[in-house]
Amino acid sequence: MPNQKLSLEILESLYEKLEELSELTEESIDTLIIRIIAMRIPSLLRETKEFN
Repeated sequence: MPNQKLSLEILESLYEKLEELSELTEESIDTLIIRIIAMRIPSLLRETKEFN
């Protein structure tokens, strides 16, 4: 499956937290965001299906 490009506009405070996490983990912010989204999607799908 080909990759898709996504642009996000986020609060500076959230970006600063991502920067801090990036420094601690030595991972890029892009990688961290992808990991966070990938980990959260399954539970969001499950929760959404339960309420619908």
